[in-house]
Amino acid sequence: MTSARSYFFALVIAAAMASRNIAAHEGSPSFPQRDSGPPTASLPSALCASTLDALGTPHKIRAALIEGMVKLFRDSQIDSDRLREFLRDPLAAQINWNSGADLNSHAQAITLFQTFARDLQPAEQSQLIIELTAALQAILAEREASRIIARESLDRTKEIPLFIEFDTGSSINSVAISPDGRHILTGSSDGIARLWDIATAKEIQRYHVRSRFDSSISSVAFSPNGTQIVTGCWDMTARLWDSQTGKQLQRFQGHNEWISDVAFSPDGKFILTSSWDETARLWHVDNEIKCRRLKGHLNAVTSVAFSPDGNYLLTGSLDFTARLWNTNGQEINRFSSPGARVSVVAFSPNGKFVFTGFEEGDGMIWDIRTSKEVCTLKGHSKEINSAAFSPDSRYIITSSDDHTERLWDSKTGAELLQFEEHANAVKSVAFSPDGRHILTGSWDGIARLWPLSPQFWPSKLPQVQAPTPSEEFLMHPSSDNMRILLTLQKWIRKIFGP
Repeated sequence: MTSARSYFFALVIAAAMASRNIAAHEGSPSFPQRDSGPPTASLPSALCASTLDALGTPHKIRAALIEGMVKLFRDSQIDSDRLREFLRDPLAAQINWNSGADLNSHAQAITLFQTFARDLQPAEQSQLIIELTAALQAILAEREASRIIARESLDRTKEIPLFIEFDTGSSINSVAISPDGRHILTGSSDGIARLWDIATAKEIQRYHVRSRFDSSISSVAFSPNGTQIVTGCWDMTARLWDSQTGKQLQRFQGHNEWISDVAFSPDGKFILTSSWDETARLWHVDNEIKCRRLKGHLNAVTSVAFSPDGNYLLTGSLDFTARLWNTNGQEINRFSSPGARVSVVAFSPNGKFVFTGFEEGDGMIWDIRTSKEVCTLKGHSKEINSAAFSPDSRYIITSSDDHTERLWDSKTGAELLQFEEHANAVKSVAFSPDGRHILTGSWDGIARLWPLSPQFWPSKLPQVQAPTPSEEFLMHPSSDNMRILLTLQKWIRKIFGP
């Protein structure tokens, strides 16, 4: 970042930080007077210098810039209508600020922000706007005394890039986010899994299933350390790939019908698959022949999941049951709702709850210890295709054939957010490792990465009893991802408290 850009940024932050004390300085020679036309206030050079000295990496600069703008809107008397007007197009907003000296000062800060942002590279600019929009929408929600972002607010900000798009050109059946949060994976009906770089939204690798049978990819998953991926396919096979080179490492063959779902164990040593042949199978990643069959379901097994500690396996079936197994293949518990065919299952990251989603459109969260229902999720009008808990287990996101994804409170079952941009069935969802974004994949051929408002972010990164390989990677001192997470976590705590 050039020194000129840094200076612009310093002015913006200085103006934002000074907004609390504007009233105290009113009437001074350098302070703009009411209805005095375009803002002309000059900021103390010492304040700008001290702000500039505090700047560090580009990630810290972006985080501090967002913090400054958030403080400007939160701590001032700028009303919600003006905030919405700014959200409609942050880079071109021209608001009549001549209603008070304080607003003139705010106009100066916003003008400097726009000057700074317009000079960024497109990808960097898009990310800045996405994060700023999410933060400011949270302020709107707070002012309206609601945890739900008003649909009206979202409708008024459609011009803003609220999501990053990844266009595969083929119906998407499954999506996943890498453990380091830098890449996404899509699996499509054209038999191709694609690896995408989030920062550039560009495809960087392909994993092509070539088969004389239907090669549609039904499910994809990253290994815990991100070095491998697994794909499940309609040709009745699962395949292990090197994520960087695209080379196929193993082919797991044994199911008699097409594979519906795949999952990696937390230690990365095993792969779990489910199939329409009414079984699930546990495979060792280094041996495509060595496997254990989980048999007992009376209809197609639609979904599988590992418990966070890797000691238990969860399967869901159209036989109206979800079943809990140990790694020896012994069934130890069942979760069932009469007349509800299970289309998807998920484990909460804290290991306390399981989710079952149904073809009929409802979902249920269960307490593993008591096998009792915690809450019911009602809102989807068609089959639930996918579900994922947030990293702190407070929320769950679901996707459906009704073209929507919905965010729920995992304790009460209350619907908190609804996304309606996809033009076809939404087949897969995933949370980012930091819990701040949601990834969706649809039969419209598009995958979208959505930013969540800070009110839904985890207050702290999840704690686990024993780090898995992916978490060891994140906690490595040289990990850029961890430094970014810690930086973002620091400024958001400053704004919203612990």
